[in-house]
Amino acid sequence: MNVRVLNHAAPSQPDTDAARLAHLPEEHANQRPVGLEALDEQPLTAPALERWRTALEASRGEPPWRTRKAAELRDLLALEQCSERFAVLAIDARTELIVTARLRVTVPVMEFEARAEGEAGDPTPPRPLMGEATPTAEALPPWSPAALLARMHGGALLRSVHKPGAVRIANEATLELRYVPELLRGPLPGYSAVAVLAPQQVWHSNVSFDRQQKLCIGRTVPRGMPMRELVLLAHAALTMQAVTLEHGDPAGVMNTAALWYWRERRDQLPLSAATLLTPLEAPSEPTGGAA
Repeated sequence: MNVRVLNHAAPSQPDTDAARLAHLPEEHANQRPVGLEALDEQPLTAPALERWRTALEASRGEPPWRTRKAAELRDLLALEQCSERFAVLAIDARTELIVTARLRVTVPVMEFEARAEGEAGDPTPPRPLMGEATPTAEALPPWSPAALLARMHGGALLRSVHKPGAVRIANEATLELRYVPELLRGPLPGYSAVAVLAPQQVWHSNVSFDRQQKLCIGRTVPRGMPMRELVLLAHAALTMQAVTLEHGDPAGVMNTAALWYWRERRDQLPLSAATLLTPLEAPSEPTGGAA
């Protein structure tokens, strides 16, 4: 994915959380926001500072890891103040740093018409899925929409599955951002740091079509990549400003059926030209219709 990464090097940090607190600038909530490249200069409001300190009280690990978690979390809370499109919903800093966040962003969602096998009141006899001769999940190509839908429902065979319906464009996503100490020692797989918790059935070539809905941000998550850049890459992916449309792309294809779907609709991309700092009332915002 052609998104520029600003800085992969781990920032220089004090050795303890107490030292980190001592080196923070004076907090003034009425100061103007700064750019995304200088979030450490963004003053936190009193509520945000309290959330930060409360989360760090439960933080465990070696001092350098605790300090890094403190710096990354502070960046996200500062980003929340800079952007109307990003909000931190929940924080778990006990071992790994796991942040649940809301991103006001376009999200393509495939709507299927489906009934589970044996559903009461269904008078129609079983029929093949997606035109296949044998109505079994094993007989379907693994990349077909019907097989993907079966995996989404825990592998259960679905009957009377019709062709995929319209792709609805939702206007927000709930993300899980996961920051682990192994990332400070080397790169990790590109799908290991971001997952889409909601909505379900995201129809995107870089999002796995299963219950986990892992978002692949590239071939790898580079060593030391800051969490703010995970947010930027997730935003670029979901707006389809940066998306994989080539089957052999090393950036990572997680849903082949969605790849072919969007390859045929290149003229509809990106879904939104909004940036992370674009105000929500911008006139170019999507309305949630079908793609």
